[in-house]
Amino acid sequence: MILRSLSLIILQLSVATAYTTFETNCSHPQISVNFVSSVNARGTLDILWSCLFTILACTWTVLHLNVPEQREERDPGWLGDIKWAMKRAWTNAEWMMITVLAPEVLLGKYCGDLQAAIALTKDMKELAEKDKVPWTLTHSFLANMGGFAIRAHDQIRLDIARSNDILYLRNNGLIPRLPYISLDEIGDRNKNDSLVRVIAITQISWTVVEALIRATRGLAISQLEIAVIAFAACAPKGVQTSIALLTYADKIPRRTIDALPPRSGYAYWLYETADFFFEHSEVLAGSRISNSNTLCDSVKDLYSMAGASIIFGGIHIAAWNFDFATKVEQILWWISSLWCTVDFLAFFLGTSFLIYAVDVKLGWISSDTSDKVQKVFIFIYILLYFLARLYLLIEIFRTLCFLPPTAYYSTWATNIPNVG
Repeated sequence: MILRSLSLIILQLSVATAYTTFETNCSHPQISVNFVSSVNARGTLDILWSCLFTILACTWTVLHLNVPEQREERDPGWLGDIKWAMKRAWTNAEWMMITVLAPEVLLGKYCGDLQAAIALTKDMKELAEKDKVPWTLTHSFLANMGGFAIRAHDQIRLDIARSNDILYLRNNGLIPRLPYISLDEIGDRNKNDSLVRVIAITQISWTVVEALIRATRGLAISQLEIAVIAFAACAPKGVQTSIALLTYADKIPRRTIDALPPRSGYAYWLYETADFFFEHSEVLAGSRISNSNTLCDSVKDLYSMAGASIIFGGIHIAAWNFDFATKVEQILWWISSLWCTVDFLAFFLGTSFLIYAVDVKLGWISSDTSDKVQKVFIFIYILLYFLARLYLLIEIFRTLCFLPPTAYYSTWATNIPNVG
Protein backbone atom coordinates (compact mmCIF):
# COMPACT_ATOMS: atom_id res chain seq x y z
CA MET A 1 0.00 0.00 0.00
CA ILE A 2 2.82 2.40 0.89
CA LEU A 3 4.73 1.59 -2.30
CA ARG A 4 1.56 2.02 -4.33
CA SER A 5 0.89 5.44 -2.77
CA LEU A 6 4.49 6.53 -3.41
CA SER A 7 4.21 5.39 -7.04
CA LEU A 8 0.94 7.29 -7.50
CA ILE A 9 2.46 10.49 -6.08
CA ILE A 10 5.43 10.27 -8.45
CA LEU A 11 3.11 9.46 -11.38
CA GLN A 12 0.92 12.47 -10.62
CA LEU A 13 3.97 14.71 -10.40
CA SER A 14 5.17 13.38 -13.75
CA VAL A 15 1.82 14.04 -15.42
CA ALA A 16 1.68 17.54 -13.95
CA THR A 17 5.05 18.45 -15.45
CA ALA A 18 5.46 18.63 -19.22
CA TYR A 19 8.52 17.04 -20.79
CA THR A 20 10.43 18.87 -23.50
CA THR A 21 13.42 17.98 -25.67
CA PHE A 22 16.38 20.06 -26.87
CA GLU A 23 18.30 18.80 -29.89
CA THR A 24 21.98 19.74 -29.65
CA ASN A 25 23.41 20.94 -32.96
CA CYS A 26 27.12 21.76 -33.04
CA SER A 27 28.96 23.14 -36.05
CA HIS A 28 31.58 21.02 -37.84
CA PRO A 29 34.94 22.15 -39.23
CA GLN A 30 34.67 23.06 -42.92
CA ILE A 31 38.36 22.46 -43.65
CA SER A 32 40.99 20.01 -42.44
CA VAL A 33 42.39 21.03 -39.04
CA ASN A 34 44.97 19.58 -36.67
CA PHE A 35 42.84 19.50 -33.52
CA VAL A 36 39.13 19.68 -32.70
CA SER A 37 38.14 20.34 -29.09
CA SER A 38 35.29 18.60 -27.32
CA VAL A 39 31.89 20.24 -27.45
CA ASN A 40 31.06 22.73 -24.72
CA ALA A 41 27.84 20.93 -23.80
CA ARG A 42 26.79 17.60 -22.38
CA GLY A 43 23.53 15.76 -22.85
CA THR A 44 21.22 14.00 -20.41
CA LEU A 45 22.48 10.60 -21.54
CA ASP A 46 26.10 11.72 -21.08
CA ILE A 47 25.34 12.38 -17.41
CA LEU A 48 23.36 9.15 -17.07
CA TRP A 49 25.90 6.79 -18.64
CA SER A 50 28.91 8.23 -16.81
CA CYS A 51 27.11 7.94 -13.46
CA LEU A 52 25.84 4.41 -14.13
CA PHE A 53 29.31 3.26 -15.17
CA THR A 54 30.81 4.78 -12.03
CA ILE A 55 28.27 2.98 -9.83
CA LEU A 56 28.92 -0.30 -11.66
CA ALA A 57 32.68 0.12 -11.37
CA CYS A 58 32.42 0.92 -7.66
CA THR A 59 30.16 -2.04 -6.99
CA TRP A 60 32.27 -4.55 -8.88
CA THR A 61 35.62 -3.53 -7.43
CA VAL A 62 34.55 -3.29 -3.78
CA LEU A 63 32.74 -6.63 -3.67
CA HIS A 64 34.87 -8.98 -1.54
CA LEU A 65 32.76 -12.11 -1.28
CA ASN A 66 33.78 -15.17 0.71
CA VAL A 67 34.90 -18.38 -0.97
CA PRO A 68 31.76 -19.75 -2.63
CA GLU A 69 30.30 -23.18 -2.02
CA GLN A 70 32.49 -25.77 -3.73
CA ARG A 71 31.02 -27.96 -6.43
CA GLU A 72 33.13 -31.00 -5.43
CA GLU A 73 32.20 -33.10 -8.49
CA ARG A 74 28.48 -32.65 -7.86
CA ASP A 75 26.01 -32.19 -10.74
CA PRO A 76 28.23 -33.55 -13.54
CA GLY A 77 27.67 -32.58 -17.15
CA TRP A 78 26.94 -29.35 -18.96
CA LEU A 79 23.68 -28.80 -17.09
CA GLY A 80 25.66 -28.86 -13.86
CA ASP A 81 28.11 -26.34 -15.33
CA ILE A 82 25.23 -23.99 -16.11
CA LYS A 83 23.65 -24.52 -12.68
CA TRP A 84 26.82 -23.66 -10.75
CA ALA A 85 27.70 -20.76 -13.04
CA MET A 86 24.20 -19.32 -12.52
CA LYS A 87 24.47 -19.91 -8.77
CA ARG A 88 27.68 -17.88 -8.50
CA ALA A 89 26.39 -15.21 -10.87
CA TRP A 90 23.24 -14.83 -8.77
CA THR A 91 25.30 -14.45 -5.58
CA ASN A 92 27.36 -11.68 -7.19
CA ALA A 93 24.26 -9.95 -8.56
CA GLU A 94 22.51 -10.22 -5.18
CA TRP A 95 25.37 -8.56 -3.30
CA MET A 96 25.89 -5.95 -6.00
CA MET A 97 22.25 -4.95 -5.49
CA ILE A 98 22.73 -4.81 -1.71
CA THR A 99 25.80 -2.63 -2.26
CA VAL A 100 23.84 -0.23 -4.47
CA LEU A 101 20.89 -0.02 -2.06
CA ALA A 102 22.87 0.23 1.18
CA PRO A 103 26.61 0.82 0.68
CA GLU A 104 27.03 2.04 4.26
CA VAL A 105 25.88 -1.36 5.56
CA LEU A 106 28.54 -3.16 3.56
CA LEU A 107 31.18 -0.67 4.68
CA GLY A 108 30.27 -1.31 8.31
CA LYS A 109 30.63 -5.06 7.81
CA TYR A 110 34.01 -4.64 6.12
CA CYS A 111 35.24 -2.44 8.98
CA GLY A 112 34.24 -5.17 11.43
CA ASP A 113 36.02 -7.80 9.35
CA LEU A 114 39.15 -5.64 9.25
CA GLN A 115 39.18 -5.21 13.03
CA ALA A 116 38.77 -8.96 13.50
CA ALA A 117 41.56 -9.75 11.02
CA ILE A 118 43.96 -7.34 12.74
CA ALA A 119 43.26 -8.88 16.15
CA LEU A 120 43.65 -12.42 14.84
CA THR A 121 46.89 -11.59 13.04
CA LYS A 122 48.42 -10.54 16.36
CA ASP A 123 47.39 -13.89 17.88
CA MET A 124 48.82 -15.86 14.95
CA LYS A 125 52.16 -14.02 14.81
CA GLU A 126 53.68 -15.89 17.77
CA LEU A 127 52.81 -19.31 16.33
CA ALA A 128 53.95 -18.25 12.86
CA GLU A 129 57.35 -17.20 14.19
CA LYS A 130 57.62 -20.48 16.10
CA ASP A 131 56.81 -22.50 12.97
CA LYS A 132 58.94 -20.19 10.81
CA VAL A 133 56.18 -19.51 8.30
CA PRO A 134 54.81 -16.21 6.99
CA TRP A 135 51.50 -14.97 8.40
CA THR A 136 50.21 -11.53 7.52
CA LEU A 137 46.94 -9.65 7.56
CA THR A 138 46.30 -11.08 4.08
CA HIS A 139 46.55 -14.63 5.48
CA SER A 140 43.98 -13.74 8.16
CA PHE A 141 41.60 -12.33 5.56
CA LEU A 142 42.04 -15.48 3.46
CA ALA A 143 41.23 -17.70 6.45
CA ASN A 144 38.25 -15.57 7.44
CA MET A 145 36.89 -15.82 3.89
CA GLY A 146 36.93 -19.62 4.08
CA GLY A 147 40.21 -19.89 2.22
CA PHE A 148 41.49 -22.90 4.21
CA ALA A 149 39.82 -26.30 4.36
CA ILE A 150 40.09 -29.82 5.73
CA ARG A 151 39.63 -32.47 3.08
CA ALA A 152 38.71 -36.11 3.51
CA HIS A 153 38.75 -38.83 0.88
CA ASP A 154 35.38 -39.14 -0.91
CA GLN A 155 33.89 -36.49 1.35
CA ILE A 156 32.99 -32.86 0.79
CA ARG A 157 35.60 -30.69 2.41
CA LEU A 158 35.02 -29.07 5.79
CA ASP A 159 35.80 -25.38 5.47
CA ILE A 160 37.72 -23.65 8.22
CA ALA A 161 36.08 -20.29 8.63
CA ARG A 162 38.56 -18.21 10.54
CA SER A 163 42.07 -17.86 11.83
CA ASN A 164 40.64 -18.79 15.24
CA ASP A 165 39.86 -22.27 13.91
CA ILE A 166 43.43 -22.76 12.71
CA LEU A 167 44.59 -21.51 16.10
CA TYR A 168 42.43 -24.14 17.82
CA LEU A 169 43.74 -26.94 15.61
CA ARG A 170 47.36 -25.85 16.06
CA ASN A 171 47.09 -25.52 19.86
CA ASN A 172 45.41 -28.94 20.10
CA GLY A 173 48.19 -30.59 18.12
CA LEU A 174 45.93 -31.49 15.19
CA ILE A 175 48.11 -29.39 12.91
CA PRO A 176 51.85 -30.03 13.49
CA ARG A 177 52.73 -26.61 12.08
CA LEU A 178 51.06 -23.74 10.32
CA PRO A 179 50.95 -23.97 6.51
CA TYR A 180 53.68 -22.22 4.56
CA ILE A 181 51.83 -20.04 2.08
CA SER A 182 53.49 -17.03 0.50
CA LEU A 183 51.73 -13.84 -0.47
CA ASP A 184 52.47 -14.67 -4.12
CA GLU A 185 50.49 -17.92 -3.80
CA ILE A 186 47.55 -16.03 -2.33
CA GLY A 187 47.82 -13.45 -5.11
CA ASP A 188 47.69 -16.20 -7.74
CA ARG A 189 44.37 -17.37 -6.29
CA ASN A 190 42.92 -13.89 -6.49
CA LYS A 191 41.19 -13.61 -9.84
CA ASN A 192 40.81 -9.85 -9.76
CA ASP A 193 41.78 -7.85 -12.79
CA SER A 194 43.99 -4.94 -11.74
CA LEU A 195 43.02 -3.10 -14.91
CA VAL A 196 39.38 -3.04 -13.78
CA ARG A 197 40.42 -1.41 -10.51
CA VAL A 198 42.49 1.21 -12.33
CA ILE A 199 39.55 2.03 -14.61
CA ALA A 200 37.21 2.24 -11.62
CA ILE A 201 39.53 4.55 -9.66
CA THR A 202 40.02 6.75 -12.74
CA GLN A 203 36.26 7.03 -13.32
CA ILE A 204 35.55 7.80 -9.66
CA SER A 205 38.30 10.43 -9.59
CA TRP A 206 36.94 11.98 -12.78
CA THR A 207 33.44 12.22 -11.29
CA VAL A 208 34.75 13.97 -8.18
CA VAL A 209 36.94 16.36 -10.21
CA GLU A 210 34.02 17.18 -12.53
CA ALA A 211 31.76 17.96 -9.56
CA LEU A 212 34.42 20.16 -7.91
CA ILE A 213 34.99 22.11 -11.13
CA ARG A 214 31.27 22.67 -11.60
CA ALA A 215 30.88 23.80 -7.99
CA THR A 216 33.81 26.22 -8.36
CA ARG A 217 32.43 27.71 -11.58
CA GLY A 218 28.89 27.94 -10.23
CA LEU A 219 27.52 25.39 -12.70
CA ALA A 220 24.64 23.14 -11.71
CA ILE A 221 25.33 19.56 -10.58
CA SER A 222 22.74 16.84 -10.98
CA GLN A 223 21.39 14.94 -7.98
CA LEU A 224 22.55 11.73 -9.66
CA GLU A 225 26.16 12.95 -9.64
CA ILE A 226 25.86 13.79 -5.94
CA ALA A 227 24.48 10.30 -5.25
CA VAL A 228 27.35 8.70 -7.19
CA ILE A 229 29.93 10.61 -5.14
CA ALA A 230 28.19 9.50 -1.94
CA PHE A 231 28.19 5.92 -3.18
CA ALA A 232 31.88 6.04 -4.08
CA ALA A 233 32.72 7.49 -0.67
CA CYS A 234 30.99 4.66 1.21
CA ALA A 235 31.78 1.67 -0.96
CA PRO A 236 34.74 -0.10 0.95
CA LYS A 237 37.29 -9.31 -6.07
CA GLY A 238 37.96 -12.63 -4.88
CA VAL A 239 39.33 -16.11 -4.14
CA GLN A 240 37.27 -18.89 -5.68
CA THR A 241 38.73 -22.04 -4.09
CA SER A 242 40.04 -23.10 -0.67
CA ILE A 243 43.51 -24.37 0.22
CA ALA A 244 43.60 -27.86 1.74
CA LEU A 245 45.04 -27.47 5.23
CA LEU A 246 44.63 -31.10 6.33
CA THR A 247 43.92 -34.17 4.21
CA TYR A 248 42.62 -37.44 5.65
CA ALA A 249 42.47 -40.79 3.84
CA ASP A 250 39.21 -41.63 5.59
CA LYS A 251 36.50 -39.51 7.17
CA ILE A 252 37.48 -36.46 9.16
CA PRO A 253 38.04 -37.58 12.78
CA ARG A 254 35.48 -36.48 15.34
CA ARG A 255 38.29 -35.03 17.44
CA THR A 256 39.18 -32.62 14.64
CA ILE A 257 35.58 -31.48 14.25
CA ASP A 258 35.15 -31.08 18.02
CA ALA A 259 38.29 -28.93 18.17
CA LEU A 260 36.62 -26.29 16.02
CA PRO A 261 34.67 -23.76 18.10
CA PRO A 262 30.97 -23.17 17.31
CA ARG A 263 30.74 -20.45 14.75
CA SER A 264 28.36 -17.59 15.13
CA GLY A 265 28.88 -14.06 13.99
CA TYR A 266 26.04 -12.79 11.87
CA ALA A 267 26.29 -9.05 11.88
CA TYR A 268 24.18 -7.55 14.65
CA TRP A 269 22.12 -5.67 12.13
CA LEU A 270 21.47 -8.85 10.14
CA TYR A 271 20.85 -11.00 13.21
CA GLU A 272 18.25 -8.72 14.74
CA THR A 273 16.56 -8.12 11.39
CA ALA A 274 16.51 -11.79 10.37
CA ASP A 275 15.27 -12.82 13.80
CA PHE A 276 12.22 -10.63 13.27
CA PHE A 277 11.18 -12.43 10.09
CA PHE A 278 12.34 -16.01 10.65
CA GLU A 279 13.99 -18.17 13.26
CA HIS A 280 17.71 -17.53 13.37
CA SER A 281 19.99 -20.55 13.19
CA GLU A 282 23.57 -20.44 14.37
CA VAL A 283 26.27 -21.10 11.80
CA LEU A 284 27.84 -24.46 12.58
CA ALA A 285 31.56 -25.05 12.90
CA GLY A 286 33.15 -26.16 9.65
CA SER A 287 30.31 -25.04 7.38
CA ARG A 288 30.77 -22.63 4.49
CA ILE A 289 30.96 -19.00 5.54
CA SER A 290 27.97 -16.97 4.46
CA ASN A 291 28.67 -13.55 2.95
CA SER A 292 26.37 -12.05 5.59
CA ASN A 293 28.61 -13.44 8.32
CA THR A 294 30.55 -10.82 10.23
CA LEU A 295 33.73 -11.44 12.18
CA CYS A 296 33.39 -8.68 14.74
CA ASP A 297 30.82 -9.78 17.35
CA SER A 298 30.32 -6.39 18.93
CA VAL A 299 28.70 -3.01 18.44
CA LYS A 300 31.81 -1.84 16.56
CA ASP A 301 30.02 -2.77 13.34
CA LEU A 302 27.26 -0.32 14.27
CA TYR A 303 29.82 2.42 14.94
CA SER A 304 31.26 1.88 11.46
CA MET A 305 27.83 1.85 9.84
CA ALA A 306 26.77 4.96 11.75
CA GLY A 307 29.86 6.79 10.51
CA ALA A 308 29.30 5.58 6.95
CA SER A 309 25.63 6.62 7.01
CA ILE A 310 26.61 10.12 8.17
CA ILE A 311 28.98 10.40 5.20
CA PHE A 312 26.51 8.85 2.76
CA GLY A 313 23.49 10.89 3.85
CA GLY A 314 25.55 14.02 4.44
CA ILE A 315 26.68 14.12 0.82
CA HIS A 316 23.04 13.85 -0.28
CA ILE A 317 22.27 16.86 1.93
CA ALA A 318 24.64 18.81 -0.35
CA ALA A 319 21.79 18.76 -2.88
CA TRP A 320 19.55 20.58 -0.37
CA ASN A 321 18.99 23.63 -2.58
CA PHE A 322 19.25 21.95 -5.97
CA ASP A 323 16.47 22.32 -8.53
CA PHE A 324 13.60 19.84 -8.25
CA ALA A 325 10.50 19.42 -10.38
CA THR A 326 8.21 20.40 -7.49
CA LYS A 327 8.53 21.75 -3.96
CA VAL A 328 7.04 18.51 -2.61
CA GLU A 329 9.88 16.50 -4.13
CA GLN A 330 12.44 18.85 -2.62
CA ILE A 331 10.90 18.48 0.85
CA LEU A 332 10.86 14.69 0.47
CA TRP A 333 14.54 14.87 -0.53
CA TRP A 334 15.30 16.85 2.63
CA ILE A 335 13.52 14.29 4.82
CA SER A 336 15.05 11.26 3.09
CA SER A 337 18.62 12.58 3.07
CA LEU A 338 18.38 13.62 6.73
CA TRP A 339 17.05 10.20 7.72
CA CYS A 340 19.80 8.42 5.75
CA THR A 341 22.30 10.56 7.68
CA VAL A 342 21.08 9.69 11.17
CA ASP A 343 19.39 6.32 10.60
CA PHE A 344 22.03 4.03 12.08
CA LEU A 345 22.71 6.43 14.92
CA ALA A 346 18.98 6.50 15.71
CA PHE A 347 18.84 2.70 15.48
CA PHE A 348 21.80 2.28 17.84
CA LEU A 349 20.50 4.79 20.40
CA GLY A 350 16.95 3.46 20.19
CA THR A 351 17.85 -0.20 20.69
CA SER A 352 20.32 0.69 23.43
CA PHE A 353 17.61 2.60 25.28
CA LEU A 354 15.17 -0.28 24.95
CA ILE A 355 17.66 -2.92 26.07
CA TYR A 356 19.56 -1.18 28.84
CA ALA A 357 17.40 1.65 30.13
CA VAL A 358 13.83 0.38 29.81
CA ASP A 359 14.49 -3.30 30.47
CA VAL A 360 17.70 -3.75 32.49
CA LYS A 361 18.17 -0.54 34.46
CA LEU A 362 14.71 0.90 34.97
CA GLY A 363 12.72 -2.32 34.77
CA TRP A 364 9.70 -0.50 33.37
CA ILE A 365 8.68 -3.46 31.22
CA SER A 366 9.34 -7.18 31.26
CA SER A 367 11.94 -8.85 29.06
CA ASP A 368 9.27 -10.45 26.87
CA THR A 369 7.57 -7.11 26.30
CA SER A 370 10.95 -5.49 25.66
CA ASP A 371 11.72 -8.05 22.94
CA LYS A 372 8.39 -7.37 21.26
CA VAL A 373 8.86 -3.60 21.43
CA GLN A 374 12.38 -3.98 20.08
CA LYS A 375 11.15 -6.02 17.11
CA VAL A 376 8.49 -3.42 16.34
CA PHE A 377 11.15 -0.71 16.56
CA ILE A 378 13.41 -2.66 14.17
CA PHE A 379 10.55 -3.16 11.71
CA ILE A 380 9.69 0.56 11.72
CA TYR A 381 13.35 1.45 11.30
CA ILE A 382 13.80 -0.90 8.33
CA LEU A 383 10.61 0.38 6.72
CA LEU A 384 11.65 4.03 7.06
CA TYR A 385 15.15 3.28 5.79
CA PHE A 386 13.76 1.37 2.79
CA LEU A 387 11.34 4.18 1.89
CA ALA A 388 14.04 6.86 2.22
CA ARG A 389 16.53 4.95 0.08
CA LEU A 390 13.84 4.08 -2.46
CA TYR A 391 12.82 7.70 -2.82
CA LEU A 392 16.41 8.89 -3.24
CA LEU A 393 17.04 6.23 -5.89
CA ILE A 394 13.93 7.21 -7.84
CA GLU A 395 14.49 10.94 -7.48
CA ILE A 396 18.13 10.99 -8.64
CA PHE A 397 17.00 9.62 -12.01
CA ARG A 398 13.77 11.63 -12.23
CA THR A 399 15.56 14.95 -11.62
CA LEU A 400 17.68 14.35 -14.73
CA CYS A 401 14.64 15.55 -16.67
CA PHE A 402 14.42 18.83 -14.71
CA LEU A 403 17.99 20.12 -14.55
CA PRO A 404 18.72 23.85 -14.94
CA PRO A 405 20.43 25.00 -18.18
CA THR A 406 23.88 25.34 -16.58
CA ALA A 407 23.87 21.61 -15.78
CA TYR A 408 24.45 20.96 -19.48
CA TYR A 409 27.55 23.15 -19.74
CA SER A 410 30.65 21.01 -20.04
CA THR A 411 34.00 21.71 -18.37
CA TRP A 412 37.62 21.02 -19.26
CA ALA A 413 37.27 17.73 -17.36
CA THR A 414 35.67 16.26 -20.51
CA ASN A 415 39.18 16.14 -22.00
CA ILE A 416 40.23 13.67 -19.29
CA PRO A 417 39.69 10.00 -20.27
CA ASN A 418 36.38 8.80 -18.85
CA VAL A 419 33.24 6.88 -19.69
CA GLY A 420 30.32 9.17 -20.38
